[in-house]
Amino acid sequence: MPRIEQLQAKHQKRHEITVDKLTQMAVAAYDLAMDDKCNQPSAAVSALLAIGKLHGLVVDKKEVVQKRDATDLSIEELYAIARLGSPRNHQADASPRELDCVYTVHDAGIPAGPSPRLDS
Repeated sequence: MPRIEQLQAKHQKRHEITVDKLTQMAVAAYDLAMDDKCNQPSAAVSALLAIGKLHGLVVDKKEVVQKRDATDLSIEELYAIARLGSPRNHQADASPRELDCVYTVHDAGIPAGPSPRLDS
């Protein structure tokens, strides 16, 4: 048994923490939350979730994603990534006003640079 589990078991035994005891406490919290004087539905839902987790009916799942370095990737994977980031055809996606700006700049012999702001 790993050291952490040994310490947890010792702590649980010392404080008499059991699933039954925690379930009783959660049920009491649920009853109090649903009492006419209290009427706290969000607290009741929290108590229900606690009961579900205690009994394995509600499981928090986390996806573990391993980060990879570019040196770990195959040449095919690198090409696939490069294709995802390839430039799109801006002229095909441009509005007529944007096309006028592009052609004006090119026709005037002005070197390509940042696009002019069109919203002004």
